[in-house]
Amino acid sequence: MTMDASNSFISTMAIYSACAILSVLKSFNTEPRPFFVADLQPATKCWNEYGSPSGHSLTSASLYFTVWKLICRTYRPSNLLKYLSLSLTILIVIA
Repeated sequence: MTMDASNSFISTMAIYSACAILSVLKSFNTEPRPFFVADLQPATKCWNEYGSPSGHSLTSASLYFTVWKLICRTYRPSNLLKYLSLSLTILIVIA
């Protein structure tokens, strides 16, 4: 699947929207990042931002679902293939 300008814009906006939602969720759930004091080295510093929910997980999940939707919109698969591919996408996101 080639990414034309509109599909690239949609993918980019999905990631930026996920980052915005992530910022709001981290503001509400003020859970610090886990670390052990014994593991800290003098030259190592901890991040000051909150750790939960995971930014990598949320942005990759939003990208997977966006790409799934764009592929379904571009190629128009049958309902069976569409829901099988959605199931596979959900399994990848959960894994």
